[in-house]
Amino acid sequence: MAAYVWEARARNGDTKKGVMEADSEEAVHEKLQMQMLSPLSVKKQGKQLSLSFGTGVKTTDVVIFTRMFATMIDAGLPIVQCLEILSSQAD
Repeated sequence: MAAYVWEARARNGDTKKGVMEADSEEAVHEKLQMQMLSPLSVKKQGKQLSLSFGTGVKTTDVVIFTRMFATMIDAGLPIVQCLEILSSQAD
């Protein structure tokens, strides 16, 4: 069975959305009609990919890095030298 993302209109005019497990799009249409919903669109849900690299960077670290980087660039240092200095100071 595959997951399908659907959007349908209820009898009172409200638009509803959801995800449903079914064998085909036709099966989703039938299930929605049994629930007194008029299907507007039914699409197969794409595969979700979740990648995580490390623990992430804290917002305060990004703010400090950006502020120091901008100060060095304004002082006229080359970008490569700024990055080398900042990398030597980072944990």
